[in-house]
Amino acid sequence: MDRLAGSLTKIAGFRGTSCNVDMAEYLIRRINGKKSPEVERAVVALKNMKSSVLEMIQLLDPATLKRSWTSFFSTSGWRRQGLSVDAKDS
Repeated sequence: MDRLAGSLTKIAGFRGTSCNVDMAEYLIRRINGKKSPEVERAVVALKNMKSSVLEMIQLLDPATLKRSWTSFFSTSGWRRQGLSVDAKDS
């Protein structure tokens, strides 16, 4: 129940209540284990974004990549510990 849409679960407390057509389609899709079209589009968009970011990262030279990650982690509150890896070591 905690993974279903609130618009569907709110009618559970009212006996004799039926859901509207949109909720019936949603419920049938959930029973059949299918994702909604909105979720499918989001999954595809996320996959495309990850692929694009990986392609852009691969365009960076090692020194620029190191500076980018150092900057990212230092501004996000993370601190690097352990072995130091320099671009010249690779």
